[in-house]
Amino acid sequence: MEAIACTQKSLHTVFLGRLKQRCGNAEQGLSQSAPALAGNRKHHHTQALSGALRGQNAAQTGPAGQCHLRRQALEVPANRRGGQQSSVVCQAIRETSGKASADGLKFAVVVARFNDFITKLLLEGAKETFRRHGAADEDIEIVWVPGSFELPVVATAMAKSGKFDAVLCIGAVIRGATTHYEAVVNGATSGILGASAATGVPVIFGVLTCDTMEQAIDRAGGKAGNKGGECAATAVEMGALLRDLREKKLAAPAWH
Repeated sequence: MEAIACTQKSLHTVFLGRLKQRCGNAEQGLSQSAPALAGNRKHHHTQALSGALRGQNAAQTGPAGQCHLRRQALEVPANRRGGQQSSVVCQAIRETSGKASADGLKFAVVVARFNDFITKLLLEGAKETFRRHGAADEDIEIVWVPGSFELPVVATAMAKSGKFDAVLCIGAVIRGATTHYEAVVNGATSGILGASAATGVPVIFGVLTCDTMEQAIDRAGGKAGNKGGECAATAVEMGALLRDLREKKLAAPAWH
């Protein structure tokens, strides 16, 4: 019994010794790896900070950033060759739009007599809009033609005269039982567009193309407004725009 007890005690002592040895080795490993882990964390943190700084610098030195910096300093040296310094100046993008002012502009209005019950209403809307935008009565020339098919030839001739900043064509074509409607509409549309391209003067399409008379009335001062006035406003804007562009040498003169 005493021998067995001594054996058990020895085994217990050996077991405790090995357990302490293993714990000591683990603690030593942790103490050795702690500085390495801290170094890795510091390295990753430095890399992240450097990446953020590079992104910030890229954002500041990109196109928008360059413009921002150059607006402050006006000029930034781009390179130096042979002792000479060249600079790159950031210029803002310029935008131009037509002003809603008819002051000093001259307009021609070509009106179709066919369906004059409608075209007279459209003409009144156009005259009111011209006056509201500052056009003088003596600067508005009104010419009557038989129908919408005859609008392009007269509009082209008046645009080529060089006396007008814009030409407005007014007409009304109501669909009937035959294909005459398509012929008139196609001829008027392509002819008015061609008048602008052939002269360099804005020729505005103010022709109603409706299925019924009720639709035309709605668009000649009825519940859908007055399309004559809307087209006159377009003539004012286009006339003012081209005059401004030509004064700035950004557009060619009218090629009458």
